[in-house]
Amino acid sequence: MGVQGAKPLGLLLMITLLADHRFGTGQRGNELLAQGWAAPEDGFVWAIGRDCTLVLPPAEGPGRLVLELTVDPFRRPPALRHQRLRVSVNGEVVGDRRLGGTLAWWLEVPAKAAAGPLRVSLHQPNATPPRALGAGRDDRRLGFRLSAAKLLRVRSAPAPLRGVTELQFGWNETTEGWLEEGFGEPEDNFVWALGRRSVLRVPVDGSGQPVLAALDIRPFLDPPHAVRQRLVVGQDGRLLTYLDLQIRTVVALLLTPKKGQRSVLLQFEHVDAEAGAARLRYEDGRPFAYGLDNVRMFPAPPAHVPAARAPLRGSMDDGSMAACARTLTGLELNELAVRFEGFGNGCGFGLVQQHLGYDQPGLLRFAGCWQPQLMTAFSNGFRGLGRADALHFGVRGEIDHTWRLIDEVYGLNIPTPYSRLVPPPGDAIARAGRTLPRLAEKLLEDAASGDKIFVFRSEQAMVEAGAVALRAVLGALGDVTLLWMTEGSDTQTGGVERIGHRLLRGYAHAVNGPDEEIVSVMANALILAEEERGSMTRTPAPAVP
Repeated sequence: MGVQGAKPLGLLLMITLLADHRFGTGQRGNELLAQGWAAPEDGFVWAIGRDCTLVLPPAEGPGRLVLELTVDPFRRPPALRHQRLRVSVNGEVVGDRRLGGTLAWWLEVPAKAAAGPLRVSLHQPNATPPRALGAGRDDRRLGFRLSAAKLLRVRSAPAPLRGVTELQFGWNETTEGWLEEGFGEPEDNFVWALGRRSVLRVPVDGSGQPVLAALDIRPFLDPPHAVRQRLVVGQDGRLLTYLDLQIRTVVALLLTPKKGQRSVLLQFEHVDAEAGAARLRYEDGRPFAYGLDNVRMFPAPPAHVPAARAPLRGSMDDGSMAACARTLTGLELNELAVRFEGFGNGCGFGLVQQHLGYDQPGLLRFAGCWQPQLMTAFSNGFRGLGRADALHFGVRGEIDHTWRLIDEVYGLNIPTPYSRLVPPPGDAIARAGRTLPRLAEKLLEDAASGDKIFVFRSEQAMVEAGAVALRAVLGALGDVTLLWMTEGSDTQTGGVERIGHRLLRGYAHAVNGPDEEIVSVMANALILAEEERGSMTRTPAPAVP
């Protein structure tokens, strides 16, 4: 759409960490600082003057080379809000952007610039004399501080998601122009909506085609004063929808611009803003409402035909449920289980698949990962998953009897077979770093093929617009069907309904049992998914009572 601050999304897999150079007191990376740097301090080094240089050892090998710089700007608002930084490698410019807060900046090194040692030149046109701002010890100009420089090898080509654009809000972005009213100053990775009303301008392409806008929103909650944020949402002055948010969720809003319209206005009335921020307020006195991280723009999904299937009746103990599912789908239970892939948030669904005879490894099968992080992971193609510097082992107190592998990039929390009573093997992180990217590639291949139905269940309240958003990012990868599992009444349990294009809602008391409920949901979901695809070769038999 040609929007400043908007980025096309892409997939980058199989990333290897080649070198991790740290800077600061006692760090070996200080040897790479060539010119324009102050004396190292605790955990960083200041760049002084307008130009500085570091020289990195060569990084041989196949694949694209990426330089990641972790930087913080020197800021003294309001005299200086943002700083610019231009980076060149061996004389070729590889990046030029604004710095407003902590940034892990990815810079792809051109092949012709990657031969031999990498001479990284950093030019900062608006570095500021600290004495002029009353905060320095001398007249040297402070531009930014450098904490780390990492070299990464990317061994797969980018594959852009189809027709998807992202607007990010935070210190380092240039999207303030889309914040019409009711917002504070952007912070690290988000901006707060304040007071009783906020207005966001969202860019569209002028074609008049509907667009699905997925907003990553974190409601401001201040228990016991407020445990939710209710939002009345309008588009261009007309009522659009109502949201009741209790957790951070990516919510999808269907926008219907007119032909020739280049942007739409989203108006939010914050019903609970005053109650939620009774004690904590923004610096100008306005109460907090919600934080906005990003907006992803997807093509609107096709229309769907609502449909529903009632629960199947039967028992796993006497085989009647297996017979019912076989009659309905033509599949044995182990064959039925193969057609589904779980998105974690507990081991329950994966355990049911084990009970049914299917036990293949999967990236998210037993992992914990919340919906906003899952959206980001699929949007990025799980870029950076498995990096040794972002993996560690941990436990959640007495609830864990084994170590859990924690991924800091996407917040994955994966159980391991290692007892918490002894340290994990010394090579466990390295082996995980090789395995996780392969499992991510397999997951993305499954999404692209459309052969499997993906299953998601949130242990916390998620609105339907959140399921629509998750299905949207999956739809950018392939013709995917998403089964959203929620709790239902006794009469609903085991039933499934179609609530959107390739989007199903299944009802079960708990995702890990009893198995009859899950088998009923899977059989009904498969029938509805194949009906929508038009792949049913026979008329399914009625449910066995």
